[in-house]
Amino acid sequence: MKLFKKVGAFVCRALLDLIQSTDGKLNYIKLGLLLGTFGIYSLILSWKFAILLMVGIGWHESGHVWAMRRVGVSTRGFYFIPFMGGMAISDGEYKSSRDKVIVFIMGPIWGMLLAFATWIAYLITDNPFLGVAAYWQALLNLFNLMPVNPLDGGQICRAVLTSINKTLADVFAAISVAIFVLLFFYLKSPVFLFAAYLAGRDFWTHFKYPVDSDIPVLSRRDIIATGGSYLVLCGILILMFICTSPIGASLNTILK
Repeated sequence: MKLFKKVGAFVCRALLDLIQSTDGKLNYIKLGLLLGTFGIYSLILSWKFAILLMVGIGWHESGHVWAMRRVGVSTRGFYFIPFMGGMAISDGEYKSSRDKVIVFIMGPIWGMLLAFATWIAYLITDNPFLGVAAYWQALLNLFNLMPVNPLDGGQICRAVLTSINKTLADVFAAISVAIFVLLFFYLKSPVFLFAAYLAGRDFWTHFKYPVDSDIPVLSRRDIIATGGSYLVLCGILILMFICTSPIGASLNTILK
């Protein structure tokens, strides 16, 4: 019963984070993005798919918000962004690169746990909707772990590379920009152009104003632990993606 109470309390707090500002008042920007994201996804595919995506994204971003609070960083909650997922916003300074890594990796960890729970529920009930949900949750979090900025995987790699050599981190950030620019020209999608802008802003901020220079970098032990955790997390998500792909590759189940 205590577990259910804790989960219920967290869900209620997460729902408040969706629509409130830090002062507890209604945040019209958050509410507008929430409704706009749901409307766009519903029009393009279906309302069922919209709910599936937004639950997965919201849970993932809640993991970031939870981690921010655990490491002592104030937060404004998170915002839904159409076609880009969501973004958890910090409202304070990180004390170390280790704290930043904890925040970056916790979103995919929460996403993996939700995907795993949904997968188990599918195996028990044989409900095809749960199978599709597990597939897309695994895919979204696996994509988010790609080692390019501004994705979580890219932010984790930047923290590790900055701890080794700042020049390596800057080169990595520049490559991230180039990758998204090439994807934009190849796929003709404005999503990748926006991602290139975010990656470019991240690169310029760290190159011109080394924001991480005044906080402790990762120790050798932290670098090994981060790399191992990253690889294990990717491996679990890849396994779930492969196992759920036979049913998850078809959207017909949730488009009806």
